[in-house]
Amino acid sequence: MNELQNLASTKKTTQVHRQASKQINFRVSEPDYLKLARSAQTLNLSVPAFVKKKAQGRA
Repeated sequence: MNELQNLASTKKTTQVHRQASKQINFRVSEPDYLKLARSAQTLNLSVPAFVKKKAQGRA
């Protein structure tokens, strides 16, 4: 098996089974992003994790 086939085979077997099946993308202004980043940092979270918790009413 060549290297490319091996990589493809490995990728198929190591796929993550996610519980959440939908993805949402949106844009914010630079000042709004900075506010989100500061709030996320305060809670020791990434910006995406903070926004998700905020949307779920848990932050």
